[in-house]
Amino acid sequence: MQALVHGLPLWALDSQQRARYNLTASGTSASVTAEGPVGTRPRGSWLVSGRRSYLDVFLKRVLHDSSIAFGFMDLFSKVVYDVSDRHQIQASLLTGRSRLDNHPDSDNLQALRTASHTGWMGTASDQKIDGLILSFAGARWKKMAMIVSEVFLACKRESMQARMDMIAGRVRRLVADGKLQSQGDLRKMRRGEVKLAH
Repeated sequence: MQALVHGLPLWALDSQQRARYNLTASGTSASVTAEGPVGTRPRGSWLVSGRRSYLDVFLKRVLHDSSIAFGFMDLFSKVVYDVSDRHQIQASLLTGRSRLDNHPDSDNLQALRTASHTGWMGTASDQKIDGLILSFAGARWKKMAMIVSEVFLACKRESMQARMDMIAGRVRRLVADGKLQSQGDLRKMRRGEVKLAH
């Protein structure tokens, strides 16, 4: 499926705004994207994106003696819904065809390939995030941005959601509670540093 998804932005749907539509074209392909909220009081969002190449047409029209044929088409869709404040369900589907061969006169694209994914994501609790922050902090000063990134990836490995701004907020709370020491400006993750309190 790598040939099908190469260059396709598999967005994580975080926004629940009004519906938006976008059409783009390049020298080799065109794509259309639509996304929007789920329901009148949106607790989720949806996205549909499709692409079609026309490089094969260009090669036939401009390079009449071209011995290479390349083409692809694909469709990606994703739906995200917040079941509760701490639980979210996600479903996605990718389907498409591609071709790269030496017979430009043949129109047989590769067989349709499809990949799908459905998952249940839980939002990490404050206690969980605090525990991870303290486990990644040490006796030496460490950039706040690094700790936030480590906690974010640890939550992702456990199929839990945790926004980076949420993690940064918990770092500042632990400093306020005296569990971490800080230096620099904690309002900007790259400028602040923290370590375990003695």
